[in-house]
Formats: sequence, structure tokens, C-alpha cells
Amino acid sequence: MDLKNYAEMVYFQFYRKVDELDFFIREAVDNALSYKDAPIPKDNLYFDKMQFTFSAYINALVSTWEIAKLSISLANNLSGRPERDGFLSERELESSRQTFAEYFDCDPAVHKWFRFMKDARNANAHDGSLALNGGNVNAFLFQTDLHRYKWDRGASRFVYEVSESPKGNAVCVMLKTAIALVPIFENKLERPELSIEDHYASAKFKLESIPGLLESFRDKQTEIIEAMVQSQLDGQKGRDCREQLGSWTQRLDSM
Repeated sequence: MDLKNYAEMVYFQFYRKVDELDFFIREAVDNALSYKDAPIPKDNLYFDKMQFTFSAYINALVSTWEIAKLSISLANNLSGRPERDGFLSERELESSRQTFAEYFDCDPAVHKWFRFMKDARNANAHDGSLALNGGNVNAFLFQTDLHRYKWDRGASRFVYEVSESPKGNAVCVMLKTAIALVPIFENKLERPELSIEDHYASAKFKLESIPGLLESFRDKQTEIIEAMVQSQLDGQKGRDCREQLGSWTQRLDSM
């Protein structure tokens, strides 16, 4: 596999992660509705499932941003530009609403959802502090603000930090965060231009990577590669997130 074909795979992986994100959102919505309708006292299994689903959801959402950044790095390299060309540090994006809005060409209000994504990911990955930690008989909630210790490189010590958690129905927060962030990440996504030769090289690499496959279908190798290339060419139209965004908006409106 060469770098250009790898960049193509990264591009499509963004949309696979959006599909994954959509799956966990659907799971969270269905679980929340079941919890709301369940008799009192509520079974703790609903709460457990929501915590697990939220953790998977936030990881998938962060992955869409990480993939978009990787696609930019690959595009830079393929074009002979410095790998970090067009990047801002995560610290800059987190600390300044205006810098964030200018970089993503979006409403500064979106910044709060980016901060929530980063805080939620760090807490869930490290100590679980922002897993869905409360609720009432009708809905799951982020019951408290996020209280945790964070390493301060300048001071070389852990410092106490409090981050404001979103208020209201936690599943609505999940929907609002995805609706706000996925489009701005998608706008940063870079896709390489592949020639027909690139597609043939990619198909041949994929075919040869499957142990034992060519030995079983050696006489049909050309036919298989042709079919794979045609499938790749059909996919050159690309994808977008409009279907998922429409679905999330409808679900949010119905909550």
C-alpha cells in the first residue's frame, strides 16, 4: 500500500466512525426511552448501559476529529508541505472561542461543545468522572460539574480543575454535541485524488493481503481486481453526513 491509497482509506474511515457514532446515539436514545417508560424502582441496568454507551459515543466522536487531522497531515505530505501546515494546537482551540470559530469557520457557540467533548473524553478515558453520573425517574443527567485533577506541566504537579457539565437531558446533550461538531470536522477532512493506476495498485494490495485467497482464486485474479477497482471508482463520489445529521436532528426534536 502506498501513502496515497492509505490517505483514501483514512478519508472513508471518517464516515465509518460517523456510522459508529450514529449506532451509539441510537442505542442511547432507545435506552433512554426504555428507562423513561420502566416502572419505579428503575433497574440499574439502564444506568449501566447508558454509561457504557456514552463512553463509546464520546470515543467515536473524538475519533472523527483525530481522523480529520490525520487526513490533513497526509494531504500535506503528499503535496510536499510541512506535516503540521494548517494546524492549530489543541490548547489554542480549547482556550479561545474566537480562535476556534475562525479556524473552523463556525459560530463561536460551537466551542462549548468542543470543550465538552475534550473534557468528557479525558475524564472517561482516565477516571470516569464524566460518565453519566445521575438522573431522575424520567431522564439521565450529568448530575454535577466535572471535578478532577489534571497534570500541569508548568508547575510539574497535579492541579484541581472543575469543568462545567452541560445541563438538561444527557441524551439531548449527546445529540447536540454530535450535530454541532461532526459538520465542522467533516469540513476539515481531506481526500486524495487517485488515478486509475492508484486504484489498481490498491486493489492488488488488498487482494494479496488476504492469506490464501489468491491460491484459491488465482485463475480469477484479474476478474476480482477489476470488480474491486470498479467498486472503488463507484465510491469516488464520496460521502457526506447529511443523512445522519438529519436523523439526529429529528431525534433531538422528538426528545
